[in-house]
Amino acid sequence: EGHEADASLLDQVGNAAAEMIQSLSAQELTNLVWGFASLKRRHRALFEAAALDVTRRVAEFSPQGISQTVWAFSKVGLHKHDLLLAAANAARADAPRYDPHSLAALAWAFANLEVEHGGLLRAISEQLVARASTFDVEAASQLLWALVRLKDGVLPGAVSALVSRLIALSSPALSHSHPRSGTHAHSHAHAHASAPMQPQQLLYALGAAAKLDTVAPASATKTLVCQLAAAAAAAATAAAETPEQVAAEPGISSMLRGVVQLPLDSHELLLVGALRAVGAYAPWLSPPSRTEILAGAVQFALGALRDSLEAVVTEAAAAVGA
Repeated sequence: EGHEADASLLDQVGNAAAEMIQSLSAQELTNLVWGFASLKRRHRALFEAAALDVTRRVAEFSPQGISQTVWAFSKVGLHKHDLLLAAANAARADAPRYDPHSLAALAWAFANLEVEHGGLLRAISEQLVARASTFDVEAASQLLWALVRLKDGVLPGAVSALVSRLIALSSPALSHSHPRSGTHAHSHAHAHASAPMQPQQLLYALGAAAKLDTVAPASATKTLVCQLAAAAAAAATAAAETPEQVAAEPGISSMLRGVVQLPLDSHELLLVGALRAVGAYAPWLSPPSRTEILAGAVQFALGALRDSLEAVVTEAAAAVGA
C-alpha cells in the first residue's frame, strides 16, 4: 500500500507540474525532472511538457541544469530530438563553463540514447584534453564509457587523456596511500584518488575497456585494466554488511559466478550487461566473495579484449613498477 500511495502522490505532482510548467524557474524544472528520473518514474505528461519548455528557453538554464535535464530524459529512455539538439548547441557554445561532472553527464546521456552529435562531442573532447587533470574517478569513468560508444566528433586524444587520467587515479601508490600522509601540497586531483572506486565507477571503466583496443594504445589499456583489478578489491570491502545482505548472498553469489563465465563470443550488449550486473549486486556479497567476483569480472573484461591475463599482468606490473 505504501508503494501505491507513493506512486499516486508522484502522479499527482507530475500532473500538477505539467500544467504549470511555464511558471517554473529553470532550476525548479531541472530539479523536478531529475527527481522523477532518479526515482525511475517516467511521467509522460510531465516529460512531454518539460521537453517543449526546456527547448523553448534553454538559454535560461545553467550548464549544470542543461546536463542534469538531458541526463534525466536519457535515464527514463526518452529521445526528444528538439531538446537534445537545443541542449547540444547550447553546450558546445559554452563548453568551457561546464564542470567535469556536467560534461560527463551530458556525454553519457547522448551515448545512452545512442545519439551522435559531432559538434557537441568535439567541444567536450577539447575541454577534456585541456582539463584532464580536473576529472575525478566518477567523471572520468562515466565520460570514458560514453566516448568509446560515440564516434562523431570524438578526438582520439580525448580518449587517451581519459585512459591516462584513470591510470593515475587508480594507481596503487595513490589509492593505497593514507590521506594524512605527506604535506598539504597534494593536488585536488590526488585527493580524489585516495577513495576506493565504487562499483558503478568500476563497471563504467571496465565496460569502456572492452572497446579501448580500437581507440587507445594497447599498453595503456592493459595497464588500466590491471589497475582496475586492484581497485575492484578495494571496492569489494567498501560496503557495510547487513543481515539482508548475508541472507541474500548465496543466491546472488551463484548468479554472479554464472555471469562472469558467459562465453566471450556472446553478443556485446550481453557482455556489457553482465558487467553491469556485477556492479549492481557485488556490494551485497561478503568481502571474500566480492573480491572473488570482481576479480572474475576483471578477467572477464580482459578476455573480451582477446588478450592473455598472464601477459597483461606481466606487462602492466612492469609499467607501474609493481
